[in-house]
Amino acid sequence: SEGLGLGVSDTYGTCGAVTGMALVMGMLIVGKLEAPTSKAATYQKVRELNEIFRKKNGSTICRELKGMDTGKVLRSCPGCIEDAANILSEKLGE
Repeated sequence: SEGLGLGVSDTYGTCGAVTGMALVMGMLIVGKLEAPTSKAATYQKVRELNEIFRKKNGSTICRELKGMDTGKVLRSCPGCIEDAANILSEKLGE
């Protein structure tokens, strides 16, 4: 998952920690690969995770979190990882 860093290997798009939450949730809500029916449920859960992360940090976009355009860092990379892990852990415990 290291390639998710820097908003997926230097694109500065969606934060790698946020992407990691989506990957884990997708692995946990597994439907039948031959006839997938779990996408809607997965999308809903990932939206919830994203919204929690966004409320806590102000964005889910790496470039914005790092303050690349504004000079105002919203959250450090280690902080984003910590937050994502805590959010995911909390949601999985529900």
